[in-house]
Amino acid sequence: VCSSDLIPTHGKSNQDDAIYEIFYSNPLNCCGTIVEIGAGDGVEGSASYFFDFGMNWTSILTEADPKKYSALVQNRKGKKARAVQGAFCKDGPYALYDDAFSRFKPVGDDIISEAVSMDVADTAQHVPCIRLDRDVLAGVNHVNVMMVHVSGDPWPVLATMNWETIVDIWVLELDETKGLSHATLRAALKIHGYVQAKWDITLWCDAPN
Repeated sequence: VCSSDLIPTHGKSNQDDAIYEIFYSNPLNCCGTIVEIGAGDGVEGSASYFFDFGMNWTSILTEADPKKYSALVQNRKGKKARAVQGAFCKDGPYALYDDAFSRFKPVGDDIISEAVSMDVADTAQHVPCIRLDRDVLAGVNHVNVMMVHVSGDPWPVLATMNWETIVDIWVLELDETKGLSHATLRAALKIHGYVQAKWDITLWCDAPN
């Protein structure tokens, strides 16, 4: 049962408002699937929250930070929600995590989906590396909305995608200020038939920037 009028949105750029208004409010779709990579605690800044509680969608959520993941599991309890802990890595099998300062470091020359700090000790806690095809989307044939907003490089996420899984809408946070080139990511999406949306997310933002 949908209760979209009663549940607030939490997306930090109001992308949940935009997607709901454009694609799923008329007609109302109360039976979808949303995947949120980097869901945090499942509430603050989580664009899947509204679709989970307001639209009765199945939500698949990932989070690398163990502290945030612990909160995510508590905040998003429900029979249609599934949480997966881990970072996405180019090579794996794990990333290093500094519990005191909530910082990550890859093993060797690996590239990970989390913001990197070289101050993390090699003896730090291990956070497992996960994959979209194996750990997140196994057995899933269709996703309505796939949201990727990680603190580091999003390419290790998409590099593990099984492109036979149909995704209607990708929402990707690409921060060029971090010095990352997203040409490979954009090329992968284009090769598999995805095109950039014609609508402008800034129309839904609270502030122009």
